Amino acid sequence: MKTVLCTMLLLCASAAFGQAVGTSSVSAQPQVYSFEGHPLHAERVPMAATQDINGGIVNAYGQGERPLWEVAQQKHEMPLGDLARTFRAERVAKKKAVMNMQNW
Repeated sequence: MKTVLCTMLLLCASAAFGQAVGTSSVSAQPQVYSFEGHPLHAERVPMAATQDINGGIVNAYGQGERPLWEVAQQKHEMPLGDLARTFRAERVAKKKAVMNMQNW
């Protein structure tokens, strides 16, 4: 009963707050935006000169680099099915616990 009463009180209070006359903070007048007069609007300009993005540092590089397939190590990954079969065989091969029951 208390929850119903509190819920009704909250509902009526929010409805009364929503109907408050003269305290509206939102104006009903439409706002028309004009973008052409904005100082930062886009306009056509000539392209800028190229800029050095590495800060004037000269990059050194060597000739005759070896391709990655010559120097990279082969990574051997076991297929998922073979891995599952290996785990299953290990689980079957493990010694199972012995259950001893003694009645006193």
